[in-house]
Amino acid sequence: MKIEVLGPIRLRTSTGQAVEVRERKVRAVLAALAVDLGDAVPADTLIDRVWGGDLPAHPTRVLQAKLSQLRSALDETEPGGRALLSSGPGGHRLSTSAPAPAAGGPGATRETDRGLNVAVDAEEFRQLIVRARGSEALAERTELLRAALQLWRGEPYAELRDATWLAPEIGQLHELRLEAAESLAEALLEAGQAQESVTVLEPLAAHHPLRARLTRALMLALHRAHRHPDALGVYERHRRHLAEELGADPDPETSHLHVRILQQDPQLQDRPQDRDSALPRPHAAAHRPAAAPTPRLPVFASSFLGRTPELREVELRLTRGPLVTVLGIGGVGKTRLAVRAAELLTEKSGDAAWFVDLSSLDACPPPDTGPARVARLVAESIGLTQLREESRDLLDRLTAALQATGGLLLLDNCEHVADEAARFAHAVLSAGNALTILATSREPLGLPGEQRLALTPLSAQAPDDDAVTFFLDRARAVTPDLPEDPHTLAVVAELCRRLDGLPLALELAAAQTAALDPTRLLDRLTDRLDLLSRPERGAPRRQQTLRGMLDWSWSLLDEPERVLLRRLAVHPVSWTVETIESVCADSQDGPLRCAAVVPALVSLVDRSLVVAEPTEHGTRYRLLESVGAYAAEQLRLAGEREHIARLHREHWRTEISCAQDHLFSAHARDWVRRIRAERAHLRHAFAEAVAVQDGAAAVDLILAWFWHRWITGETAGLLDELRQAAACPGPHDGAHAQVQVLIAVLSGSPGESTADILEALDRLRDRTESSPGGPSHRAQRSRLQVQWFAATPLLVVPESRARGRQVAGEAVEGLVALGDLPAAAFASTQRDWFLLDAGEPAVGMPDGHDAEQILREHGDDYGLTQVLGMRHIQAERDGDREVSAAAAREATDLSRRLGARGEECFWEAIQGLHALDAGDHTGAHGHLDRSLALGRTIGSDIEAGFATLGLAELAAREGDQARAAALRDSAVSPTAERWLRRILSEPSVLSRS
Repeated sequence: MKIEVLGPIRLRTSTGQAVEVRERKVRAVLAALAVDLGDAVPADTLIDRVWGGDLPAHPTRVLQAKLSQLRSALDETEPGGRALLSSGPGGHRLSTSAPAPAAGGPGATRETDRGLNVAVDAEEFRQLIVRARGSEALAERTELLRAALQLWRGEPYAELRDATWLAPEIGQLHELRLEAAESLAEALLEAGQAQESVTVLEPLAAHHPLRARLTRALMLALHRAHRHPDALGVYERHRRHLAEELGADPDPETSHLHVRILQQDPQLQDRPQDRDSALPRPHAAAHRPAAAPTPRLPVFASSFLGRTPELREVELRLTRGPLVTVLGIGGVGKTRLAVRAAELLTEKSGDAAWFVDLSSLDACPPPDTGPARVARLVAESIGLTQLREESRDLLDRLTAALQATGGLLLLDNCEHVADEAARFAHAVLSAGNALTILATSREPLGLPGEQRLALTPLSAQAPDDDAVTFFLDRARAVTPDLPEDPHTLAVVAELCRRLDGLPLALELAAAQTAALDPTRLLDRLTDRLDLLSRPERGAPRRQQTLRGMLDWSWSLLDEPERVLLRRLAVHPVSWTVETIESVCADSQDGPLRCAAVVPALVSLVDRSLVVAEPTEHGTRYRLLESVGAYAAEQLRLAGEREHIARLHREHWRTEISCAQDHLFSAHARDWVRRIRAERAHLRHAFAEAVAVQDGAAAVDLILAWFWHRWITGETAGLLDELRQAAACPGPHDGAHAQVQVLIAVLSGSPGESTADILEALDRLRDRTESSPGGPSHRAQRSRLQVQWFAATPLLVVPESRARGRQVAGEAVEGLVALGDLPAAAFASTQRDWFLLDAGEPAVGMPDGHDAEQILREHGDDYGLTQVLGMRHIQAERDGDREVSAAAAREATDLSRRLGARGEECFWEAIQGLHALDAGDHTGAHGHLDRSLALGRTIGSDIEAGFATLGLAELAAREGDQARAAALRDSAVSPTAERWLRRILSEPSVLSRS
């Protein structure tokens, strides 16, 4: 038999079956005896441990009754278990063993039978730790530590965790658990399993930011798992907590590790076997189809209950027409129903499904916005990128991509942007019938053919109705032993009826059952709602009820919880713990110190006021829609909205500036992933800067964010945002002049904007050089970076090519003079790629520097794709197909690893044409089909046209002239035709009329 205290207190049979001890005080008696297993515990000590100062009328008599109940529980767990509990002059003893019962009855024993043995999981945990400490074998040590940590099911002693007499025991267990986790993480790192080490440490790090050993292990694990920004973020959080809580700095060992990570010390790298497992293998990646992005639907921690008729109705309507809108008030469960319907649809059909939450859009768009904001958000969600040349309007490209892919698009929370969402849906659905849209909203979109399904609250008229089932399921998540007797069910049914069956209100109420039983909950709710001031008398009662529920939930929070909840509502986004601490915590004086953030956050999650969402890179936190609206009101009432918005803006101004420094480095993939995950924060920070006319912040944000968006191709709306930043009042310094240069570059087509670009570059040079005290190294570097970028459109047009070569050459030489060889190498590859593509020779770097060697040593994979592009062009010109093919293979792998899907699309087409030229029609089909599928998915017109021309040539060589002609006619692009002729000297499809 086992006594389990590492979580809710319970018993377990020798066969592994859990046995619940049903009464709280009996569980307390069991815990009080288990702590001293095998020793007698005096009755007075037991009474003090179980009741403390709240003694019953007859303590000794009540204790005897609880001991009797415990004996019955022991017997229920194992026959004869009551013999384990004995009483004597020294007190009451729970023995470690007892003879097995004889056949004659519960009390009889036979010495020949095998006896009962008792263990406590806490002691088993300690023994495993001791064995692990003494083990020299890495595999054995790892398994022992895993086994020890797996014994934990929750907080030790669960409901008794606040008992004073248990504090030393619980404290020691927690310390041992942390040591075990640190040791396991270090063992996993030693075995080359960095990601598993991260999985062990990340949940603990949020609660123990002061712990140096844990911090070091997590920093190293994140670094080896190729999450460089997160590794640096862990150190920064550790440093900040030490400074604010202890007035101390990180210890030398932790600081030294931080410096080594910053310096990219190669000795910190993981073992080869870990590195191989962390990166896609080239041969596996080459055969992976480049189809639509992985469908993304939200994952909810709780189960979906009820709503069977509504699910069937949604499914039926989706087969009848392309637009279905689920309508209902906030908190009624529209999103959960729509997501579940989408899950069922994708399971049956295998079609893709995308989820797009429109709540991140402001309710008051700029005038004449049309569907652009919705289109941009959808494009970001499905991975569509914006091209820098020969691209159609974003909405047109998005429509083409969605219709090409088909499937289901779920637009959630349309009500505050209903007109924009309706225009977007109309444009997309008018273009074809491959796509279906499922929307959720509080009001109809008002489109012809829109099928509307009004979602009502859950039925709450009887104890067996859906609302009661829903409430009980959520309540048992926090109160597993909630009774199901008729009285309780009747109370719960009334409670659900008073809350009008609203799932959100039921969730909030159920979270309170950890402190209040249903009867007391109903009494408190009744009093609170009857006294509720209802400012909107004309609103439906259920809306007033939800406000009352939120008012009441707010009243139960302590001050730090209230402060955190309202500050999280500054923008409708999801948060990491690190961002929450940076933005929401008070620096010194204030109601929310940094050390109080995580406890307050955990409490808000437990109360269902904040949603914790696990992701691939850690947990994120967001507010439910209705809770967010309520908390935003509280933020305004507290007069904090402007202050918190400014802190949020400055946080992301710093973060994106840091990202800019790493985008052209070995850690580019980490930062690209990090910034992509935080796009909503950046979008709101920039919009806030524009709204309050903070020109300096707007310029800094858009400048630093520009390079991330340029690398990834996520440039939808970028030109408008650059113009907004330039129009804000603020210093007209070098940074402002850089924005003006970028506006000139993006505003016109190559050849038309030459004069504007040159004028803007002159202004940039003057403002940078005239800065007080002279330009800083960073300012000069930024100016030169913008200068070589501005040279690219000049290099495209023959008339301005000489000027473009001069502008780019000055930038390259200036960067070399500054000592920034990696930046100079990248700039030179950009210039030389355009020159080679135009049929002119490359220039190279000054002073004999080798750009490829510099970029490889620096780890700049994106720069290497440009070098490989130059090598490919030169090799094709020289007739060296072997070198060209090797460059294409390496560039394909690099592009795939970086997530540069436009580059990957291009290189897949190149490999397809190489196969075609070699007579390998099967290989050509594979590469060209993948290229076309990816090009259509991301809306890359040039690359998709390139692949289409390749497929046309393939069809012609296979004798299918009709298909060849159709494909050729659908792929009109001068750039794609030039690329095709570079590989195939005389493509037949281009010689046909």
